Amino acid sequence: MRSRLSNLTDRLAYLLRSRGFWGTLQRVFAEVLSPLCKITSHYITMLYFQPGFDVDDKWPDDDDLGTHSVAVESVEELEEFSNEIDDHFDLEVWRDFLTGNSKRFLILARRPREDGTSRVIGMRTCEIGVFSIWKDKPQITLPNDIMVVYDNEVHPQYRGQRVALISRKGLYAYAMKRGVKGVAGFIGTHNLSSIKAHMRGSPMIRPTLQGRVRRVRLFGGLIDWTTPAERIRALIDAQPDDQGM
Repeated sequence: MRSRLSNLTDRLAYLLRSRGFWGTLQRVFAEVLSPLCKITSHYITMLYFQPGFDVDDKWPDDDDLGTHSVAVESVEELEEFSNEIDDHFDLEVWRDFLTGNSKRFLILARRPREDGTSRVIGMRTCEIGVFSIWKDKPQITLPNDIMVVYDNEVHPQYRGQRVALISRKGLYAYAMKRGVKGVAGFIGTHNLSSIKAHMRGSPMIRPTLQGRVRRVRLFGGLIDWTTPAERIRALIDAQPDDQGM
């Protein structure tokens, strides 16, 4: 009994440290009532490029290991890098993501090997003009000058080596090349460490937290409510002067 109580208190202490009070409450609520009620909550993040914005002038220098980013716009282009992608990443998922959709692309972070080849050590999946946080819900159409970042992953062996920052620099450079004026993303409200990492940038380039979007599923989906599309568009459209929580 004492062992079970000790494990429970240790688990709660870990959740409080990593998720905060409300994140812990949401997790406990979800585990207890998950058969009847499931609530997911995300922050929308946004960065608008200001006139005259230059990524190279405002971003930290790249590392000294040759790490760089490349944009991949099609399955055919992805195949050119397939021998650089190990089993940690799901290449088939990336193929499916790119198939038949010219608005979607990947940003791959690559690092040279000693033998002259390179290895993919990070990735981002992105789409222009569409917001689709819930895969089983209708997509929300956005202006064609807004880009949405869905996934961001760094190979476990290379975490803590500024790979995500370098791939974000590549993302912003590519976005401006495509005529994009703003980059949107989303992140779970309970994940404090990821929020901190996601909001990190250079002193001149930091996304802002626009607000929250939620999904509530009751009784196994009999009732299924999400933040309305109009509200999501309004959060994304909000400029820095009128952004708020």
